[in-house]
Amino acid sequence: MFKRKQPPPPDRLRLEPATVGLRLRALTGSIDDLGQRRDPMPPVWLAAMEWVVGDSAVTLVSMNDGTTSLYFSHGGGFIGAGVHEPVAIATGQFLGECYLARAQFVPALGFDFPPAEVMRFYCRTDGNEIVTASAPEQEVRERDHPLFRPWAAAQAVITQIRLHSPAPGSGAPPA
Repeated sequence: MFKRKQPPPPDRLRLEPATVGLRLRALTGSIDDLGQRRDPMPPVWLAAMEWVVGDSAVTLVSMNDGTTSLYFSHGGGFIGAGVHEPVAIATGQFLGECYLARAQFVPALGFDFPPAEVMRFYCRTDGNEIVTASAPEQEVRERDHPLFRPWAAAQAVITQIRLHSPAPGSGAPPA
């Protein structure tokens, strides 16, 4: 009689145009449009990390002024979490770790979401470059992997977002 709604195949992500648009704007928008121009510019002024969970891609975007957001491709997320000082501090550490791992990054040729079980990083640099690095998620979690430190720093940002942002839909004010 009644059929359960079947989840989409694992190779197909749920995409909400508004959040996908925010992600793409962060990765490709001009430095002025994003309000990030500084004098002097830091060597990495934006860092992003993304991965796939089920049928949704998750994108963490951190910028040099502390602006930090966590987007879900199916819609929603946390926008503007960097107003909380612990989030902004963790964001600065994430940017720094991406800078230190810059030898692992290559010019970005596109902005597709990563496949399942792959971590992808993007950085925007003072030289107006957009660079990327990807590796299997299991490998990145190993302490000797060259992307471990950026991954660990991004995890610290996510932890601070969780600690200082209300649960989605709770209506509670931020902590």
